[in-house]
Formats: sequence, C-alpha cells, structure tokens
Amino acid sequence: MSLCGYCTGITLEKIYACDRYDHQPSWHALRKSSAECSLCEVFYDRLNKELCSAFLSDPGQSHHPEEHIRKSRKLDQLRLAEDWDAGLKTNIILQFPEDNGKTLWYITVVCGGQAFVYSHISDNGAIMLKEATAEHGFGRRGAAEIMIYTLEDDPLASQNISIGRLINPDPTSDANFSMATNWINECVTMHPECSITSMRTAREADSDKKMPKRVIDVKSSGESGSIVLIDTDGKMIEYVTLSYCWGPIEKPLWVTKKYNLEDRKKNISVLSLPKTLRDAVTVVRKLGYHYLWVDSLCILQDSPEDWEEESACMGQYYENSAFTIAASSAESSVVGFLNARTPVTYTPIVIPVDRGEGPRGHLYIPRRLNTFGTNITFGPLSERAWVLQERMFSRGILHYGKEQMFWECQSALRNESTLEDVSRGNILDPAFYEHNLRIPFKPSKRALTLLQWYGIIEDYTTRKMTRDMDKLPALSGLANEAQKQFGVPYLAGLWNDKLHIGLSWSVLHNSSGRRPLIYRAPSWSWAAVDGPISYQYLNGYTPTSDGFVESAIDVIEAHTEIAASDQFGQVVGGRIVLSGQLKFAKKEEMLPNKVLTYYDWKMGHEKMIGYYIEDEQNELGDDILCLKLAIRPFGIGPSLSPQNVVLILGPTGSGAYRRVGSGIIKQTNWFDDSLRRVITMI
Repeated sequence: MSLCGYCTGITLEKIYACDRYDHQPSWHALRKSSAECSLCEVFYDRLNKELCSAFLSDPGQSHHPEEHIRKSRKLDQLRLAEDWDAGLKTNIILQFPEDNGKTLWYITVVCGGQAFVYSHISDNGAIMLKEATAEHGFGRRGAAEIMIYTLEDDPLASQNISIGRLINPDPTSDANFSMATNWINECVTMHPECSITSMRTAREADSDKKMPKRVIDVKSSGESGSIVLIDTDGKMIEYVTLSYCWGPIEKPLWVTKKYNLEDRKKNISVLSLPKTLRDAVTVVRKLGYHYLWVDSLCILQDSPEDWEEESACMGQYYENSAFTIAASSAESSVVGFLNARTPVTYTPIVIPVDRGEGPRGHLYIPRRLNTFGTNITFGPLSERAWVLQERMFSRGILHYGKEQMFWECQSALRNESTLEDVSRGNILDPAFYEHNLRIPFKPSKRALTLLQWYGIIEDYTTRKMTRDMDKLPALSGLANEAQKQFGVPYLAGLWNDKLHIGLSWSVLHNSSGRRPLIYRAPSWSWAAVDGPISYQYLNGYTPTSDGFVESAIDVIEAHTEIAASDQFGQVVGGRIVLSGQLKFAKKEEMLPNKVLTYYDWKMGHEKMIGYYIEDEQNELGDDILCLKLAIRPFGIGPSLSPQNVVLILGPTGSGAYRRVGSGIIKQTNWFDDSLRRVITMI
C-alpha cells in the first residue's frame, strides 16, 4: 500500500518545529484510509487497541486497566464497533516530543480532544464508547506511541533519530546467532550483577552450587545427529536450560522414563524430539555450548521420587546455568520457535525525508507493535505457571519471540530491532513494585519483601498449569530462596510474619475461583483456589509498616503438614489458631462478588455496609460470618473513615472454620460490640 497525503506530509521539519500535526479529520476517516494507506493502518490498529482498553477503565471494572489487561491477557480479543464515534469529536493528531537534544524514539498519535469511557457491548460483541463527563470522574483519550527509527548508515542517523536494525526474516541466520553470542559475551564480561561465568569458576567461589542430576550432551553435529543423556555425578559443567510449554499432549513419547533411561544414555535421535526441543539443540550447538538441561528429558517422568527431588531443585538449575533459552512464542512443544518470520514483521513502512541539501533520508516505522511486551509478556510461555520461577532464577535469558529475539538479564534488555541499549531504568528497584504488587520485566529473586512476594503471587495465579497439584511445587524454588531472606516458617504460599497480610487475598472480583476436588492446601491459602487472586485490600492511601493495613488478629499458632521431603512443596494439612472478633452480617446488607468502588459508593450504594467476594461462588448462606482481619487506615476515598478487611468463614463440622471468601466492612465501628474469640481455621 502507498501513503496518503496526510502521511506523506510528515516531514523532519514538522517533527522538530512543532509539537503537533493535524492528521485525519475523524476516526471514520482514519478507518477508511487504513484500507489504502499502510501508515494509517498502523495508526488505526494501535489506536483501536488503546481505545478498547477504555472498556477496562469502566467504573466497577478496574481502576488500573493496564493491570487488568496484564492479568486477563485478552486485549487482542477486544474490538471497537465501527460506529462507536458517531457524533463524537475524534480528529486524529500526531504529537512530537520536545526537541531537547535527546534521541527521538517515537511519535504519539492521539484520537481527538475528548475523553471516552465504556458505554456498552453491541449485539455482535463489539465495544461502544461514549464521551466521559464529570459524572464519570475520569476517562481515557485514545493515544498510542508509534516507534520511529532510521538505520545506522542512513543520512538521518546524525539527526538525533533512534538507530534501529531491520529484523532478519530467518531466525537461524548466522547473523542472528552472532548477535546472540555478542549479547551473552557482553553480559559475561560487563555485567557483574548477572555473574554469568563458567561453572568451574562458580565452584571455586561457592562449593554449594547445585548441579542437575542429568543433562543432555549435544556435541554431535547436524540436526539428525544423535544426542545422549549423561549423569553429571555432581561435577561442575557449563550447561544451558530450556524454558518452554509442553502443550496439551496427553502421552508424550519423547520423555525419559525408567524403561528407556539406559538406552538414552547411549543414543537419542534428535529427529524423534518435538520441534521446540530440536530447535533448542540447534541453538545450543550454534552458540558453542555442549550441554542442555530439559525437564522432560532429564527427569524420570514416571518416578515420583526422582520428580520430587529434581523439581525441588529447579530454581537452582536455572540459576546455575550459563543462560536460559525461552521458547516464548511456542504454545506447545511441537510448534518450535525457530520459525520463519512473517513479512509484516521484518518489512517496516519507509517514509522518504528530504533534507534540503544532501541525500534524502528515511524514517522507518514498524508495521506491528513489536515489543518485549507483545512478544514475551503476553506470549504463550508467560501464561505458564512454572515459567515465573524459571524466569526469576535465570540470570540471562535468550527469548525467542514470534517476531524477534530478545536478551534479558539483570542489567540490560536487548532486541534485534534496536541498536541502542533498551534502558532498564529503575525497574529492578524493589520499591518499583513493592506497593504496586506486580512484576516488572525481570524481577530479581535477591531482594524480596513480603509485599513483593504477594505481588508475585498475583502474577503467578493468573498462569496455567497442567497438573492441579503443581500449584505449590512450581513455586518451591522461589519460596526456598525467599525463606533465606524472611527467616520465618512457610505456610503453603504464605509466611508466618504479619500473617494478616498473607491472609488478605481475594479472588479477582471480575473472575471466579474454583476449589480443586482433591485437597491441595488449607482453605485460608490462595493455593486452595484455582483462578487469579488479588491483594487489592493492601492498596490504600497511607502505607504502614504492615503495607497498607493494620492487623486486627493475634496469631497463636500456625503450621502446615508437608506431603514429602520438600518443605515448600505439596501439603496435606494445615491450621491457624488466632484470636479475633467475629460477627454475622445479613447477606442483603453486603454487595455480592463485586468491589464497592468509590464510584459505586458515590452513585448510591452507601446503604450497604460493605461487600464480599466468594472464593468459590454459591458457598454462602443467608448469614455471613465475618472475621475482622485487618484495618485499612483510610477507606474507599481519601477523606473517608477507616475500613475493616474481613474474612468470610464457614463451619467444618469439627468446631474449626474454613475460609469461604473475603470482603470489606466500611463501617469503622461495626465490630465494636463483638468480643474477641479464639478460633481455628483449616
């Protein structure tokens, strides 16, 4: 497609001479032009996604749409109705950063001067928006950052335009493997925080380094060449780990079991492996390494004893490897990740730019949003529960996204399309996400706090796992590491320190929880529920030493019973004995399974005394037994009274209680007529 008159009118002079450029006169005009103009198509696609997120900004849906998008991972499934903009001002504007001598990375495309909020879903499932008014209190203007760059040898390279690279259509090219080698070597020699060294050096520094029991020797050449499984016998060798999705395969034939263990020590045909594993062998060989660790090949899949022993050490195996290959684009082991890229990935839009005297330069604009987020954060691998731990422990990761390759470590983030370093800023600073309760790019396992732990749990519970019973084992390595810092007992996903914080989780209010049929954890642990959970009650206006809440309980005893030798793995029981205030509320007095937001309160829900969210819906009777767990210093608005964080309890028949939900009682003194009691929760 060619460029329209508005897009050919984008010149270097206009970028540097003014802060805005009037583009298409309306959303309708942009949509129409997107069928013929390649750049309008980019603008339309990006703005469409941004405006769709207004759906998630709807009062009662989420006050943090970007967090909800991260959790739901469904933004690409949303779309705007074609006539949503009827009667609204939606002119398209390009905004340019100020010319302050800094490198120009992007331009911003903006939809009109009005702010929009969600209106309704049309009959065909599309989103209708409407103009935000004072009644809504907030809205969103559609705005999208569009990356621009030029090439290193282009005449514009001297004009403070970011320098980029054209993506190679073949991820197996020598140029790409050379790039990956340079990234790894740079990390080894220039990033002391990452400490990616040979394991021989590591052994001299730390004799306690844990090596895998088995690894794959890939030294044979050629794709059809055989590989072998070897015992390490605890020797320090340099190896690479693989992080990947197995996929929905009921009886994988390539895995190692007791019956074929000895045969695999003699020969494994590479061609007998699924494509993701074959691709990993190729990468390890091309980058000059000899050994590879893959769980399905190196752990006996039909031996509970071997699996328990090795799975408990997985965190150390990823940490001690030279680096990790992440098959980030492959939703299953049969898909592979060394696949040819689509032309839309590696053929950017090129805008010729006259420079007066001298040769003409060129601005390049990617046709598709091709970032770490689109490739990795929202990729299929990031939906897998085990991968969170693998990523946190790995000191360096070579990500193979669908559209390009990335290198991620504690010190840098590199990609194929950008020549300059993508700065990490302060995102590894623990304070960056301590109270946001979320994980930025690559968090470090080295400096966890309790609040960070529960932020990690929020992310973890959005992810998928094949086996329900892996809920705790898939996090055991990180829990083991965290205990070295916390120094307190581990309680099936919680910590016996300021336990009111750990207990104050809730099922995400716009989803539903499900308790597994087989016992997995005590009812008071988030691990007893399937589905995304939230620590929303910790959010507030004034942080305290307890986060944003103050304890209202006294813990007398807390412990769990582990299923086997891994104290951070599966449990078969657990209880908490505590002293606190209990009181019954009528079901009709509380807003059911929905957060009572400031907006809801303002619109007339103040007659409710609070709200509750069931861990699994339809568990409650007419009377709701509330345990006062904690106090939020401020309520649902900054000028309102303190609120009570409560657990909703149900009977067990043995005199103990089980947790069935959580909520907020907004009347500060609601528990004043309740005496403290000693109860047991199981």
